[in-house]
Amino acid sequence: MKLGILGGTFDPIHLAHLRIAEEVRLALELDRVFFVPASNPPHRPGPLATATDRLEMVRIATAPNPAFEASDLELRRVGQSYTVDTLRAFSSLHPGSELWFIIGSDAVAEIDSWREPDEVLRLARFAIVSRPGSPELILRQEREARVSRVPVSALAISAREIRARCAEETSIRYLVPDAVLDYIRKHRLYAEDA
Repeated sequence: MKLGILGGTFDPIHLAHLRIAEEVRLALELDRVFFVPASNPPHRPGPLATATDRLEMVRIATAPNPAFEASDLELRRVGQSYTVDTLRAFSSLHPGSELWFIIGSDAVAEIDSWREPDEVLRLARFAIVSRPGSPELILRQEREARVSRVPVSALAISAREIRARCAEETSIRYLVPDAVLDYIRKHRLYAEDA
């Protein structure tokens, strides 16, 4: 099995996340893509929505695609969410599977600041997607052999912008799946007075 792993805070999940996963899945012929909401990411501020809400939004967003699956693996773990721990867990849960870690070129540029970066690259190959305006990243030769660059549609959508729009009570339609929009409204996530 070829499995993709797309991590993030998903605060909230949006259409660019889904489109990236679909394009990488098709390009690399992945059997399944797991969306893994981070519990406590070490390289960014904590999420605004609760773990329960973020996982539910991911479940709602991924449900229409039978090749997508929400994973609560990091949310069940105590402490910070380190990629190396997530990949070790996926290796144990899916022995013999080829793991592909889906990551933006901006994030992979910081790989040397990660916990056990060489072990991360041993456990999984990297599917590097470029975000709009990102410079081309050059990796060391031994790391370059473990990556594939996957061109994807440029959808300049950010969770930060979505949260700001929610706080301002401005439309986020067509930035998130309709079912996620309904969930955000129902639970008043990201509202100024929430």
